[in-house]
Amino acid sequence: MREQNRWLYRIILIVTLFGTLACDFLASILPNAPATPITAQATSTPTHLPPLPTITPSPTPHIPLPAPRPAYRSPGMHERLALDAPIELVFDQPMDQASVQKALSIEPKVDGVITWTNPHTLQFTPSETLARGASYHISLDETTKNAEGTTLAAPITFEFETLGYISISEVQPVPGSKDVNPDTTVTVVFDRPIVPLTAIEQQDTLPAPLSFSPPVSGKGEWLNTTIYRFHPDEGFLPATQYTAKVSADFTDTQGRVLQRDYAWIFTTTAPGILDWSPGVNAEHIDPGTAITVTFNQPMDHASVEAATSVSINQKAIKGSFQWTGGKHPLDSETMVFVPQKTLPRNAECQVEIARTAHARESAVQLIQTYLWTFSTVREPGIIGVTPLNGETDVSPSNDLRLTFASPMQRAGFMDHVVIIPNPTDVYTYWSDADTELRLVFEKDPRTTYRVRINAQAPDSFGQVLGQSLDMRFTTGDLSPYVALETSGNIGSFDAYTQTVIYADHRNVSQLTMKLYELPVDTFMLLHGYGNYQYRRDFSPSPATLLRQWTVRLATPRNVSQLSSVSMVDAEGEQLLPGIYYLEVTAPELLQEGEDDRPEHYTFIRSKTNLVLKQASGA
Repeated sequence: MREQNRWLYRIILIVTLFGTLACDFLASILPNAPATPITAQATSTPTHLPPLPTITPSPTPHIPLPAPRPAYRSPGMHERLALDAPIELVFDQPMDQASVQKALSIEPKVDGVITWTNPHTLQFTPSETLARGASYHISLDETTKNAEGTTLAAPITFEFETLGYISISEVQPVPGSKDVNPDTTVTVVFDRPIVPLTAIEQQDTLPAPLSFSPPVSGKGEWLNTTIYRFHPDEGFLPATQYTAKVSADFTDTQGRVLQRDYAWIFTTTAPGILDWSPGVNAEHIDPGTAITVTFNQPMDHASVEAATSVSINQKAIKGSFQWTGGKHPLDSETMVFVPQKTLPRNAECQVEIARTAHARESAVQLIQTYLWTFSTVREPGIIGVTPLNGETDVSPSNDLRLTFASPMQRAGFMDHVVIIPNPTDVYTYWSDADTELRLVFEKDPRTTYRVRINAQAPDSFGQVLGQSLDMRFTTGDLSPYVALETSGNIGSFDAYTQTVIYADHRNVSQLTMKLYELPVDTFMLLHGYGNYQYRRDFSPSPATLLRQWTVRLATPRNVSQLSSVSMVDAEGEQLLPGIYYLEVTAPELLQEGEDDRPEHYTFIRSKTNLVLKQASGA
């Protein structure tokens, strides 16, 4: 209040100031005249004024109304008329009602009642409901007059349509779908808005257009004004044909309906097999195993058991059935077939489940007949040995490999194995369902080994070999090799002293040496960072060959020896300072494999030495 008073005071002050300035301004521009005093004198008798003359008004001129025009109509342009709604015409002036009613025409012809709500407004109420989705033509010819008799400047014509039918543009699952996931949702897409946008958040008040046969409990929701989605509470039943329907009496916000019921059919997942054990063509199966089959949905037990057969050589295997799972309609269910007797070893078993097996919830059968075979484990035995019994010249680096007819028991197996002479360490590597064994141990060259496996070694199912193994083989020489004993693939040497490089070798008759001069740019490429590919594929140019020679050797067989080789030129003189590339190989290495690359080494001879020192903490 105090603030309002302060502003009011300011306004009054401003108005007063402007008034004062205006008066001062007028006084400054008007001429100055001497003031004449005025003295009032009293008269003894009053003065009478003459009477005013009487004025007679002239008549108001009549202005005729212009030609009448429509000011408003219902339905309007692009507006669809409800089937029981009146047609309304509003003119811009009072009309001659009789002429309007006579000039009014509706095609197709419609009977009805015309009423005037005021001199400007005509309403036509059809006697019967208008046709749905129909088009009507309304016209008023030139004889239409206003209240003064002025006719229309031009005929009035317009067309309108009544409310039509709503339609469905898309549904999911599509009509005729099969193998539909029972957890699916059903979606209906209408061709136009059905519910008001403002009501989307109030789903409970909105209509539910879908129904199902057989019935399904669930919850529907409008995703927007045109799309409706239904979520089943516990999924649809599997292996079931459903009819989804939107009834023709379903109406939208404007009262439109479907022309007829919209219904379509879809079928949920047919019964099938998800998994089975033993698998197709499985081998080494325990004779005491049971056969398990897992279905994708609960099954009718009687039909499945009647459709199941297990046989060996076309002879049926008797057994009993057990079932697990399938408590809920969407759960998988597992059947277990337990043979009455243990299956024989080394037998091929055939399992068949005919397609006549059907689901628990319906008579829908399997989509196909399932047929597969598996083999039980063979009788234990050793069916392969490498090297062979009595084989000679066996490479000392080769492993001893044993192949068994049935999977063997790993634990304690080496208790049944004897190797003479006794190796320091023996490493075992099992593979192929424990039917393959690789024994790895260090073997001396030119030595005869004896390997014995006793008959009591058990397989994985407890049955023993029943037959022992006693075999011998003799190793040959160790493989030839040559290796340069250097600290890496590059080195630096003092050019004031002789350069000596050492080679370690075994079972080779001579060393073949090649010495090349290496250009600086080639050296940088060869030993630059990241040039692995270049180093791997590098071969020096023959034009840079400085010297080629051989070093004869007399080393005992299978004994490694270190030999020194002086790096000198062809005249036996010290090499000049520079960059050199050395290759070493042997004839025996080339016989072992033509693709073996020679040993190689890059070295630098220099009279300059650079010493770098770094202190701790620096």
